[in-house]
Amino acid sequence: MEAIEKDNLKRDALIMANARRLIKCKARMSNGYLYSELFGTGFGTGRIRARELGLDADNNKTCYNEMCEHIDKL
Repeated sequence: MEAIEKDNLKRDALIMANARRLIKCKARMSNGYLYSELFGTGFGTGRIRARELGLDADNNKTCYNEMCEHIDKL
């Protein structure tokens, strides 16, 4: 995977982790939905991008360190 793409994924991972930490509806908002709301994508794209970050798109746990480990393995 290109270095630029990895940098973009890490940027998205940081945004996701910080947003998850700041929002109050942690238990109700899935990672796929959170991605789609933050980046203005459709829900399907949000689910795909969440998976690319190493997240379960239906879960509500967003750990930056785990996402970075997943991205580094790509």
